[in-house]
Amino acid sequence: MFIAQALDQRTALNRFLKKNPFLYEIIPDSKDYAALLDIDSYPSHVILGPDGIVRDIFVSTKENIGALLENSINRISNSK
Repeated sequence: MFIAQALDQRTALNRFLKKNPFLYEIIPDSKDYAALLDIDSYPSHVILGPDGIVRDIFVSTKENIGALLENSINRISNSK
């Protein structure tokens, strides 16, 4: 599972998502959750394993972030 955190409140986030749909869950008002995971900058990407445990966290706007995320997801999927 792939999730993202947003500091926006749910209503503002829902308005944004209507115009800019994402194919993964975005948690609104997630400042406390981000602090729990020691995330202090954005964008951040959290990848969970099938068991719901956080497997990878990427905090970046790196040019190759898509490849990093894909590799992480494939590695986790193949380790079942």
